[in-house]
Formats: sequence, C-alpha cells, structure tokens
Amino acid sequence: MDHKGKEAVTQQAPTPTGNVSADENESNAPTPKAIPKRPPLTHFLCIPLVTPASRPELSASLGSFRREVSEANERCFRVPDGAVRPLGTLHLTLGVMSLPEVERVEEAAAVLRGLKAGDILAEKASEATVLYAPPADGDGRGVLQPFCERLRAEFLAAGLMVEDRRPLKLHATIVNTIYVRGGERGAKGKGKGGKGGKGRRKAMTLDASNLLDRYEDYVWLERFAVDRVAICKMGAKEVEPVEGEEGDGDGAAYEVVAEVEI
Repeated sequence: MDHKGKEAVTQQAPTPTGNVSADENESNAPTPKAIPKRPPLTHFLCIPLVTPASRPELSASLGSFRREVSEANERCFRVPDGAVRPLGTLHLTLGVMSLPEVERVEEAAAVLRGLKAGDILAEKASEATVLYAPPADGDGRGVLQPFCERLRAEFLAAGLMVEDRRPLKLHATIVNTIYVRGGERGAKGKGKGGKGGKGRRKAMTLDASNLLDRYEDYVWLERFAVDRVAICKMGAKEVEPVEGEEGDGDGAAYEVVAEVEI
C-alpha cells in the first residue's frame, strides 16, 4: 500500500445514524472470562524426616551423596552447587496451604492438634529439575500411605489445604535446581536457565539419567519411626550448626508453626 492509500484508510468516516461506532462495538463486546488467580502458597503439612534419632544416618547418607555429585565422574555427572537440599529441609509433603492471615494459621494448627493418630489409622529423567526419594513402608503393612492420605483429607475437608486432584505421592526432595544461584552450569546440564514468559526465570534442567540409575536403590534412611506431623512456613532459612555436632549441621530448615507427636 502506498502513502496515498494509507491516508485514505486512516481518515475517519462519519458514523451513519442508528449504526454503532467502532468504539461502542468494542465496549459492548463480551470480555473474556478472567482466570482466577491461584492463591499464594504460604505453608505446607508434612512429616519431618530430621529427628534426633534419624539425624546421624540421614546426615551421613546425604553427605555421601553430596560429595559424590559435587564433581563430574564416570558414574554420574556433577550436580550444581545449591541444588542439593540442606539436611534440615528434608520432609514428606502431604499438601500445601494458603494461610495469609494469622487466624487461618491458628485454625490449621487447631485442626492438627485435634487429630488423633489412632483414629486416622483405623481405616522424564533426561530433563530433570527435581530429584526426590520415595519412602518404602518396610513393615509390609502399607500403613504410611493411607495414614498420610487421611491426614490430607482432614485438612481438605476443613478448607485449609489447596485441592490437588493428583494422587498423593510421598517424597523427600533431594535435588531442586530452582535453588541454584545465578543459573550455574552443570557438567552435562542445559546450562543457565533463561528467562521464561513475562520475565520469569526458566527452570534449569539437567540430564539425570545416569544419576538415577546410580542411586535407584540407595538407602537414605533406614528404620525411621514417624513420630510427628507439622505445619511449616514456606521458605527455608539458614540455621547455625549445633555445637559439638558432626558434619555441616542442618544447613537450613523450615519454620515450624505447629506440630503434634503421634
């Protein structure tokens, strides 16, 4: 289209009487339905895995894993620093919650304290960003999974937990690349995470195929007795090592806002 034609098109023609102008058409057009925003997640219900009894064994197994993957070798490539989660953060997640007000936190704590364990028990690897260890119910009775599902059901029924239609998959996160600062490059990973849509950081991925084969039957913790359930605040914070304790200590931990022994 030449310059003259453009001028002809951009000239505003008078609107005939009884017709609707372009502006009015736009204002009367149906607006697309707004997608409801997902509530901000603030807390989660979990079974903590670090206890005075479990700490020595779990610290040793996690430390061994951290040392082996800290440098590239023939069996498995290097996992970026910061991706291996600190000892104090290890837990089994039962569900996440949006509790922005103190009153809601207190309500969730009341539900937790009102639970009775006896009543509840009466009934791609090539582009990984998260690696986790699933628990094995060693006594053969399969008690852990139904126990956790009933716990989650109590909080869903109370309207305190964000509904998730996926089956509950118990796991302890060992590696998560979202915590790698500055998009550090892995030995065989895809390198720095770029920017995703709308300026969001793209998750760094790594090919964990060899690592998964290497650690498929790795025992992180044996004969662990579940003795408590907790509500924790999201966002792990660094903690100082306990004096006289071997290793690097917990490194970081989530703030416990309520817990009950079972």
